[in-house]
Amino acid sequence: MFFTHKVPHKNQEIGPADGNWCFNQNVSPSAAAKMDCIRGQALSLGWKEPSLYQNRGRFPFPCGQDYGHVCFVDDEKCIGGVTTRYIESIAPPPRESRQRSFQSRCGSDVDQENRKRNRSKGMTQMALRVGWKEICKLLGCKDIRTARKWAKNFNMPLIWVYGRPTILDSHFESWWEKVEKKLMQRKY
Repeated sequence: MFFTHKVPHKNQEIGPADGNWCFNQNVSPSAAAKMDCIRGQALSLGWKEPSLYQNRGRFPFPCGQDYGHVCFVDDEKCIGGVTTRYIESIAPPPRESRQRSFQSRCGSDVDQENRKRNRSKGMTQMALRVGWKEICKLLGCKDIRTARKWAKNFNMPLIWVYGRPTILDSHFESWWEKVEKKLMQRKY
């Protein structure tokens, strides 16, 4: 595929090599080595390589769901459990706080293939996203304030239904294309 599996030197890009990615997150060699240790187990449990190794995204790190687990592991953290649902990182003592990266089902290869197939047949899905939490998931951010800020700054085409923001997936996709163009113009 398009990911390297060698332990990278500091600031080496590890993936994906292709695509139009606006942002890049540096990965430490120890983080890549830790991911290499669990790679076989994670792949056998249904994880995809981008979910493990991707260090490039459409939004600045940690926003969005583009970044793989390797970006969230640093020199001090160790890998805890690896399951079909999540990979756990454990911080060093005395706190030993746990962070879980959940496997994303939307945006998977199967989901993207189904969308392409439906579009080629002239079929469109009419999906509504209602409420800031749903819009937040759609944007891939963790904070509702961030979703509101993006909606305001980039003129998201929201419809207010019973006092709750609502957007169609098709409207979101066309809006997102415009936002990506603006972000690319700002970067260069």
